[in-house]
Amino acid sequence: MALVGAAMLALTSVASNAGTTGSIELNLGGQLYSANDYTIPGCCSFPLLTRENAFTFGGAGRVNVQNRDWGYQLDVQGDASLNGKTTNTYGGSFAGGAHVFMRDPSKGLIGIFGGVGDGSNNGQPAAEVFMVGAEAQYFFDNATFYAQAGYNDGVSGGYGCCGGVAALDSAFFLRGVGRYFFSPDQMLQAEITYDDGRGGASINADMTTFAWGARYEQACSFLGANVFAAYRGDYMKSSINQVPVHVAENILLLGLRFQFGGSGTLLDNDRNGTSLDLPDVARWSSYAAGTL
Repeated sequence: MALVGAAMLALTSVASNAGTTGSIELNLGGQLYSANDYTIPGCCSFPLLTRENAFTFGGAGRVNVQNRDWGYQLDVQGDASLNGKTTNTYGGSFAGGAHVFMRDPSKGLIGIFGGVGDGSNNGQPAAEVFMVGAEAQYFFDNATFYAQAGYNDGVSGGYGCCGGVAALDSAFFLRGVGRYFFSPDQMLQAEITYDDGRGGASINADMTTFAWGARYEQACSFLGANVFAAYRGDYMKSSINQVPVHVAENILLLGLRFQFGGSGTLLDNDRNGTSLDLPDVARWSSYAAGTL
């Protein structure tokens, strides 16, 4: 998380320059985690927690630079989970990346992106990941539709007790995000992601992830920032030597987002500013590194 803080300070400095927009986000909340115990005959066993609550916190920083109809955006994002356990639970993840795009504020955006990151499962080495993909946004009155598709791969020094890679690799993802603006300073967002690849303790194990979420955000003049409440869910499943394994989590977050440059409204930021982000592949890969 120290890396996240340092990156945010650097992004704030860049965002102060003319011709750029930027945002910094801070959040905290609670996580409900559940998983099944399993034993692989002749291989290994994982005494997983069946249900566990955790405190989670995180942040993100983004800077967007646009010159006429093309531009680029730099991202950093990360989070950590504190539950007092030492093994087989999510510890945290960090990712950074860049987007290059063409955008018409009256119509939409098309571009490409890439990123790297790592995720830790408590008691296990980090799962290093990278991602590449294409993305597009379509603007329609007070609504925005945002789609991403791409490839992610990873490697870890995790368990691998069945001869596997112990990370989420050779995976493809699809992500869709919808935003509706009740006013220039009030936004409701919903999203869903599908990621499918190999991962976990067996090299023959398929790992499928479904993720979904919702967020309500509005400007708060008293704080000089936007306030938001968000929910996210993740469901990851795998089959190791024909033994089913699954992990599910539900997370509630409250947070603040500070915007720099532009008119300062949520709608203006969506059409002209830091409207892009990265999928949470580092988070999912951290589970593959020690749980799935």
